[in-house]
Amino acid sequence: MLHKSIVYRYGFQILSGKVTYEWLYSGTGEHQAEIFMRTPERMNINEKELPAMDNFIKQAQSGDSELFRTDSLFLTAAALSGNKFLGGIRDDIRRIMAVDGVYDDSALKYAMTAMVEGDEQQKEAIKSLLRAADTGIEDLEIAELPEHLVELEMKKEISTSMDGNKRKPVSLFSVHSKFNEEGEVVDKIIVPFGEWESEGTAKLFSVGALILEALWEGRIIIIDEFDARFHPNLTLKIVELFNNSETNPRHAQLIFVTHDASLLKRAKLRRDQICFVNKDKYGISTLTNLIEYKGVRKDASYDKEYLNGSYSAIPYLDKIDWVVKHKSDQDGI
Repeated sequence: MLHKSIVYRYGFQILSGKVTYEWLYSGTGEHQAEIFMRTPERMNINEKELPAMDNFIKQAQSGDSELFRTDSLFLTAAALSGNKFLGGIRDDIRRIMAVDGVYDDSALKYAMTAMVEGDEQQKEAIKSLLRAADTGIEDLEIAELPEHLVELEMKKEISTSMDGNKRKPVSLFSVHSKFNEEGEVVDKIIVPFGEWESEGTAKLFSVGALILEALWEGRIIIIDEFDARFHPNLTLKIVELFNNSETNPRHAQLIFVTHDASLLKRAKLRRDQICFVNKDKYGISTLTNLIEYKGVRKDASYDKEYLNGSYSAIPYLDKIDWVVKHKSDQDGI
């Protein structure tokens, strides 16, 4: 993660409800510097990076600290004790947005709240994103629901009830142009968003609002199943938004999980921006950065080499043939 233009690597390990390892490093590669390392046996502190922490550590080791326990993180304890540096690191971690790319109710609620309570700039940005993505939507409207539709609409996805009983439930509507046989616009139609729009458009509405927030505020956003329901050109464009200093002046970070191998070539990613996840027969997943593979050139065709198995991280599918053939043999086909 980036904190004040410096790269930091933070992590921890929990076993049986206890924090066994916890670490924080600054820098990358061979230039990493240890800021602190917590193990079951000891706590190492870089006094240059974390001055005046000795008393806190002594209190923790003597059992006088209620904050620093075996079941709590040192980062949290130090931040709550008033350490501004570690407090800043913790705040940045808490600002990370994690999104389920298939369906994320919290992302949808965020987008709906933005459309109901956000300022005009935020609302217009969400609308502009949908227009620019060639969804056919020209505008979005929020309307309070009549009493006889409240129970029906609240069962749908694109609706919300704001602030308990203080507001009536509202629903989202999209505006489209109506054309005659000559291709001329003759009217506008307003339709329920949840009934008319595709799942891809609904995902862009919800996840797109968070993507805009990340770019505006310089935040980290993690998206699982990034390419699900999106056209490949749309996923490519989103990646390019984060890789362009003009559209990402605040250094927001996009971390995503995808099965779209074409992005390995089309997105023009650096080797250090690409990681492969390989799951072994025991169900243990290993994350390997492309730069760790020896002999991989900068101009290599990463997509072809990946699909050919050069980096592992691909499923072994030959047994599927046996399953189909075995069933056919049993049926005498």
